[in-house]
Amino acid sequence: MPGQANDSYGIEVARLAGLPREVIINAQKILNNLDEQGEKDIDKIVSHKNQKKSSDKELKQVKTSGESNKEKERKKDKEKIDKENKKDLEMVSEDIKIEYNQEKNKKEKKEDNTVKQLPLFNPADPILKEIEEKEIVNMTPLEAINFLYEVKQKLKEKRESHG
Repeated sequence: MPGQANDSYGIEVARLAGLPREVIINAQKILNNLDEQGEKDIDKIVSHKNQKKSSDKELKQVKTSGESNKEKERKKDKEKIDKENKKDLEMVSEDIKIEYNQEKNKKEKKEDNTVKQLPLFNPADPILKEIEEKEIVNMTPLEAINFLYEVKQKLKEKRESHG
């Protein structure tokens, strides 16, 4: 059939050609975004066309009255093929969406199984609190050394008391 196709089958061809699943899923996401944007643009066009409804109806009547039976038959055949192709594409698209969701779920499960690192110090530790509250920027070098010595002594005492 001459002319251009209503839909792109590039993603399906890519899948059949054996491209990596991640590439196909990414392409499907991009296509879905473009389709959503296209639907918004179509809605704008439709609302504009609704304003000229009466002139469109007249034009349609003129076109259909001049069509022969063969042209009408061809048009029906084309519409039937378009519907079948659209169904096929929707099935492939649905398969890709399912695969994408399965991959996404696998990644989420992997993230949930990660081991969380425990903090080095107890956040409620009074020594840690003392360090956080100290304004080191305003200390002289001697004060900083003395403070560090005091903290070190407190840690040593704490270790000895906990055995």
